Amino acid sequence: MPSDVGAVHDRPSTSHERRAGRGGGATGAVAVLRVVGLVLLVATIGFSWIHVPGTSIPVWLLGAGLAATTLVALPNVRLGALAPVLAAVGVGVAAFLMSAVVNVEPYLEPTDVIRFARMVLLCVFVHVVVVQLIERPTAAMLFWAAPVSLVVTLAVLAGPAIDAGVSPLASLIDAVNAGDPRPITYDVFRVTFDQIDARHGGLVNVSASFRHQMIRINVVALALTLIGAGAVFPRHRRSLRLVASLVVALVVVSLSRSTLLALGITGFVMAARPLVTGRFGASAAMRLVGVSVVAVVMVPAVSSLLGNTVTDESGRSYETRSAAISEAWGEAGSAVPFGADVSDRSEPLTSPHLLVLDWFLAGGPMGLVAGVALTAVVALNLWWATARLMRARGGEYLWAVAAVLCFSLVLVRCLTASGGLLSPSTWIA
Repeated sequence: MPSDVGAVHDRPSTSHERRAGRGGGATGAVAVLRVVGLVLLVATIGFSWIHVPGTSIPVWLLGAGLAATTLVALPNVRLGALAPVLAAVGVGVAAFLMSAVVNVEPYLEPTDVIRFARMVLLCVFVHVVVVQLIERPTAAMLFWAAPVSLVVTLAVLAGPAIDAGVSPLASLIDAVNAGDPRPITYDVFRVTFDQIDARHGGLVNVSASFRHQMIRINVVALALTLIGAGAVFPRHRRSLRLVASLVVALVVVSLSRSTLLALGITGFVMAARPLVTGRFGASAAMRLVGVSVVAVVMVPAVSSLLGNTVTDESGRSYETRSAAISEAWGEAGSAVPFGADVSDRSEPLTSPHLLVLDWFLAGGPMGLVAGVALTAVVALNLWWATARLMRARGGEYLWAVAAVLCFSLVLVRCLTASGGLLSPSTWIA
């Protein structure tokens, strides 16, 4: 492996790592348990109603517990890479809490701030777990993150979809032919989620928009799979292509706009690599021709569908959000100095779906600074990951793809998420 990221596999291993690699000692068992816990956490965090049989414990919490109980064996935490994120988030949380104290009815309620802080802790936790895994032979086990996540997702959806008589392929064909996303968003996901709710006595209450969170978590799982495959490159190449194809297909069928944008950014960066580096071999040329042919065939068929998905989806489209941004800017003056107080408004203040502006309304100038800082950190990391991908080879290339995929997803969500509250999948990314 030619670079420092992959060098850990070339240098002599320490006695600690040799024990982890053998897997027979306590350290090896702990590392395996940590991987199992992380994979369980990622695969099931979107499905809070899935419990350990015979208990009321969510499976994702069990996964977090398994991973957490093993951290005590590893004193090396290393949070330095998260320092800019934690600094920006810390300022933001302080601004939100100040706004909640000062204003009669703040833009973000205290319960929202608590939920926000919980997601940040989840971000720190996953970071610590992955850092402790990435330089160990057990990192290869992360390859199973996306396969497990796909199996869990399909298992959750299959039964209710069959009971409801849903045909995803027929609905997708109808959506493409009509240029209308509703056969997917409602005839597939809405009906399926209603069936899930009915199975649980009306207690789950899964909205149609839940599909975005469900799909994003599979993309995050794919990033973990790329990390696992990179640890043992060139093994798993064929399996990786299959898994990646299934995740991409799931994203396309879901018509989750922000996730499609993140995949599009990642695909563009990967496609540009041969042109930037000058390493344009026969295989790269064949891939480019193949992608071009598929694009020429598919773009006319799906352009109308994707266009309507972006511009007209139940009043929550990117087009209608421009009006919400204008409204939010009109309220910017009331956000100084401690965030907006919405108690005297006759109508709810619609979220502009723009993290910087949402944080400004929620925390005033302090929130604005924190929102700009967090978005800038994410954008700079995406730039860094893109630059790394351009010169990476072997397993490091797969790690760089995972980084571009994650930071693309987070950046897109910073520009599209509602209320300034990023979802668990985004924080994990």
